[in-house]
Amino acid sequence: MALHPRKTLFLILAAIILVGAAVAYLHFFEGKIPQIQIKTDMSHATKETSFPLKVTDQGMGLRNVLVQSWQGDNLMTLLEKSFPANQYAWEGEFSLPKQGLHDGPMEIVIQATDKSLANWGQGNTAIFRQSLTFDATPPRISVISDAHNLNQGGAGLIVYALSEEVSHSGVVVDDTFFPGYRQESDEYFCLFAIPFDIDPVKHRPVLTATDFAGNTAQTTFYFHGNRRSFREDTLNISDAFLENVMPQFHNTFPEAESLLELYLLVNRDLRARNIAFLQSLAATTSPTPLWDDVFMRQPRSAPRAGFADHRTYVYNGEVIDHQVHMGIDLASTAFDAIVSANRGQVIFTGELGIYGQTVILDHGLGLHSLYAHLSQILVSEGEMIEKGHVLGRSGMTGLAAGDHLHFEILISGVSINPIEWWDEQWLNHNFWSKTGLVRQDDQP
Repeated sequence: MALHPRKTLFLILAAIILVGAAVAYLHFFEGKIPQIQIKTDMSHATKETSFPLKVTDQGMGLRNVLVQSWQGDNLMTLLEKSFPANQYAWEGEFSLPKQGLHDGPMEIVIQATDKSLANWGQGNTAIFRQSLTFDATPPRISVISDAHNLNQGGAGLIVYALSEEVSHSGVVVDDTFFPGYRQESDEYFCLFAIPFDIDPVKHRPVLTATDFAGNTAQTTFYFHGNRRSFREDTLNISDAFLENVMPQFHNTFPEAESLLELYLLVNRDLRARNIAFLQSLAATTSPTPLWDDVFMRQPRSAPRAGFADHRTYVYNGEVIDHQVHMGIDLASTAFDAIVSANRGQVIFTGELGIYGQTVILDHGLGLHSLYAHLSQILVSEGEMIEKGHVLGRSGMTGLAAGDHLHFEILISGVSINPIEWWDEQWLNHNFWSKTGLVRQDDQP
């Protein structure tokens, strides 16, 4: 039997109302909770710490956000914000109060609520909790070593202790940071240097330490710097040198239109790149010393160039460039056996721009030795090498005019004068006497 038209219309209207009510309910009573985004890997905070925060909602939009801190019974509101209609995202930051907190554990609680009518009109609320340690006290630095007498271009060691664990500590000289390394005794050893181009009288080193909350302490210490002068040298660049040496660099600078232009690109740009690479290797080091006595000078070799020689380059009677020669050049017989200056680990082997075939050893505490212009390499990266071990054969690879060894000592990527490290008396006074370590030669 057919339904009466009025009854049919009523059923259709009822269905439309029910569907509309269902759609409205799903819209206004939606159950999607807001999303809270905050950095979650923080374990410490201080009064200066800022917390970037982002909240979003994919439903009715944001209603409010509330950020509070709990420490014991102390509840403090850090951020409270309400939002206008149709705001679905907010991004900002909050900080801890300047007063009212003490060093110790605390908790941050973030609540974000949307405009949904769910939960009896209260909306959907997301809650995020993060426990961390509030720390407003900088670490205390206690200098243990006494005398720190450094030459310009030379090195020294400072021994110190800290009142707490830190994210990093060390010595700052001008803009250069030399990290310290924690020892089994809980003391810190820091090898640092006065770069050749820094006046040690005008630029005093500073010892610094930063804890995991970001609190930084700084202190000066007894320091005496000795100015040093460095040799001026003139190198005449011949056409024969350019023709013999420069073709190997064509692939590095294909844009060079002449051998002289190629030489200048290598002497300036490639040299700078290579120095930057050596600085990037600084962190590849043992936290404890790997060497145990004075460093060995390459046997039966004569010096050909000195540390920090200030070079003027001349071509056809005209000055074309100025550079500083780092390290010391030592020459012996061609293809001489090149030996390690001390015990260490091989951290680099291979081609290195102006240095040619190169071996770099790590001796710990950021101390590296470099052996360049080799014709043959006989060790592999990762090997532990004893003092006097044959690393390879001398040669003239890279930017070299003749067969020789280019030898460098670096601390945290800064080239320093190797002569100090060949001097047993200097090493005893500036290193062993401060560390309390037993040298191999002193053991019974």
